[in-house]
Amino acid sequence: MGKERYELIRAYLAERKDEIKDELCALVRIPSVQGEASPHAPFGTACSDELEAVKTLYEKNGYEAEYVSDSGYVLGYDEKNDCRRTVGLFAHADVVPAGDGWTFSDPFDPVERDGFLIGRGV
Repeated sequence: MGKERYELIRAYLAERKDEIKDELCALVRIPSVQGEASPHAPFGTACSDELEAVKTLYEKNGYEAEYVSDSGYVLGYDEKNDCRRTVGLFAHADVVPAGDGWTFSDPFDPVERDGFLIGRGV
């Protein structure tokens, strides 16, 4: 990646830092610990809620998005631009249970400490 493109990315992230942080915190506030499977929520309702929030975030940022609820994943794509390449982003939206020993704060209410966000899934 050329230095010019790198600088554009850094500038974009710096300009949207607060918005990105707020969006991340909103996702962390959903306690997406795997639960009992139910129709259209194979990993439980909290994980389904998380994936719906991810879908909404994709759409807010201009992507087409589809939540495949029977399988528990989100597809995001950009049909507006004539792209020669496809990029796949693979991640999960669930976290392990909070458990004992969490000492910083409520694990699903992120806090900022010394410039870092602390919370379950951050």
